[in-house]
Amino acid sequence: MRIFLTLTLMMSLLYGLYTLNPKPSAHTLHLTQFVSLSPSDDCAVAKLQTLENIHHVFVKHIPHTDIPYGKIDAQLSVMAHYTYAIKLSELRFDMKDDVLVFKVPRLYLMTPVAHDSATLNRTCHSVLLASCKNTLNTLMTEVSSVLADRGQAQIPIVYDSASKALADHFDTFMKLNHKPPFYRAIEVIFEDEVTPSRRVFMH
Repeated sequence: MRIFLTLTLMMSLLYGLYTLNPKPSAHTLHLTQFVSLSPSDDCAVAKLQTLENIHHVFVKHIPHTDIPYGKIDAQLSVMAHYTYAIKLSELRFDMKDDVLVFKVPRLYLMTPVAHDSATLNRTCHSVLLASCKNTLNTLMTEVSSVLADRGQAQIPIVYDSASKALADHFDTFMKLNHKPPFYRAIEVIFEDEVTPSRRVFMH
């Protein structure tokens, strides 16, 4: 039974990874014939899209003094696309009566975080001798690290959807392949939560 569960789980998660991402067009398939693909241990289970604002106020001072000579108020906004994944090698499972229990040690943020350059908006206001150009360039270099920090901070709100996605991927795979049901419900536990919750999905 455990070997059967392992093989079924691996195939169902691969199915889920395929359905979570859009199908490539015929033109894309032609181009990717020349791309080298390597196995991945990551399986995406949740996506989150938010409009992020990065705001900084810089005050310029005369060197070696506390005397200000200029002020810059700069802001950058961009649509961020966060993807969260689990590692298949870390996933554990067990049967408790008629409940299939998945235990996931950790939910990972995929980095670098993708962002939509078409939504990028930059504004800057300077006073006196301060210059906006260098400040905006500085903000642009900080985008990746800021989005990574914010994506990590938003993991707590993703656990619910990630749990449901994992349970649904497995159950859908079983149904599409006409596998006989051996569980009444699927329980998902993310062990890296501050207080791990038991999320149970009836199937």
